[in-house]
Amino acid sequence: MEREGLDSAGRPASNELAQGCGDPCAEQRHLLVVDDDDRLRDLLREFLTGRGFRVSTSADAAAARRLLAAISFDLLVLDVMMPGEDGLSLTRWLRGRPGQAGAAPVLILTARGDPDDRISDQVRMKLATDPDVKGGALDVTVKGGVVVIKGRVDSDKGKAKATHLAKKVKGVKDVDNELQVGPPTA
Repeated sequence: MEREGLDSAGRPASNELAQGCGDPCAEQRHLLVVDDDDRLRDLLREFLTGRGFRVSTSADAAAARRLLAAISFDLLVLDVMMPGEDGLSLTRWLRGRPGQAGAAPVLILTARGDPDDRISDQVRMKLATDPDVKGGALDVTVKGGVVVIKGRVDSDKGKAKATHLAKKVKGVKDVDNELQVGPPTA
């Protein structure tokens, strides 16, 4: 049975990103999977390759940055919780890059199952990818659906936007925005 956008083998039915280039290899969408769990990373690579995607992998953010400096990817699959730099920090770095690299869609993976953990991850992702908030050094905690945001943003607009973005996440009951406005302190 075919699902919308997939052929009978479960592969993408079309590839708008590479149409018309004529090279069969170039017509495959190129994905980057970044996960410190070898088993999960290999499982994702095998699954996605079997669905017609070209897949590169990385065990950490530092190695992913090296790949991203050399190769353009159509999609990134990032683990939230990795030793060293996490997937959200890598996403913030990526969004600051010009051109295709900074615009590549990002899919975030998490093994966290607690509702507050899921809310925290979703709020952090929204803050990390918003240009007005630039949530690089923001601390987000959630207890009972109440989100507390601490840290520093560049403008009042960024502070207001952080509250707005957090309230859009399913399960958020309230937002306590304790962000400071202004340049970073030394």
